[in-house]
Amino acid sequence: MPPRKPTSLFDQQAKFKTALQKNACLLPTRSTRYISDKHNAPVNSVAHKMKRKLTLEQPPANDARNSKIASELVTIVTHLKQIEQPIKTVDLGRQIHRPIDPHLKAILRAFPRLHYDEKEDTFEFVTLYGIKDKDALIRHLRMLSEKSMEGLSFKELSEGWKGAEDVVSQLENEKLVLVHRKRARGSKTKTCIEKIWWNDQAVEMPEIDEELRMLWTFIKLPEPSTLSRALTDAGLKAAGVDPMTVKVSNTGIEGIRTRKRARKNGKSVRSMLLTNSHIGHLMKDYATSGFR
Repeated sequence: MPPRKPTSLFDQQAKFKTALQKNACLLPTRSTRYISDKHNAPVNSVAHKMKRKLTLEQPPANDARNSKIASELVTIVTHLKQIEQPIKTVDLGRQIHRPIDPHLKAILRAFPRLHYDEKEDTFEFVTLYGIKDKDALIRHLRMLSEKSMEGLSFKELSEGWKGAEDVVSQLENEKLVLVHRKRARGSKTKTCIEKIWWNDQAVEMPEIDEELRMLWTFIKLPEPSTLSRALTDAGLKAAGVDPMTVKVSNTGIEGIRTRKRARKNGKSVRSMLLTNSHIGHLMKDYATSGFR
């Protein structure tokens, strides 16, 4: 029997909540009590009037059991991801060194990413897209390319499929897919796959003008260490430079200066810096015209 397809997140949440309600011992309990300053206060006393109703979260008596079940659930799901095949309930209990009792089995059956075969009494981890081989991946990528260019997340693809990276690398070498990689966390040289797209050869790429090809090839960019100075010499400003530190003239940017305070009539005022030089003829410097 093929694994069932995962339903929507909405249905999975509702199904899991229903299963938990059947196992009431997993749910926290609430208790309501009344308290007062005196236990035997008369009805018309101030203490009785100040009596208030408190709803207190009482920790369930089986906290330790709940924590143990949650830990076992993580262990079982991780183990099923690694083996990538159906396994009988008895064999699963032997491999995790813990027998699967009816209570734990009911929780496993309600877990949205596990498929339970009642006839064979087996559990299997269900991948998000049901992909476990090269042909299935190609079909899924083709289907995605017809709908949008969003691509397929490799993290979601590889969950429960250990051979995903080898298959994707093989398809990339065959130029059937486009792969986007990013720098691995904590590493300066190692990269990891982030997203995959189907390389649709039927899509016609626009022709690039020959003049643009020549300009792209022969125009050399300055070295990163001298890029800021080259932009300044050309009358441009680097994006990382504070505009308040740039001195502007009628012909463009002259250079970099530091901000200083000028004294006028015994008062300290800030020197104004005009950055919109191309509309300088439309602007008026009120600070220098004696405006108060």
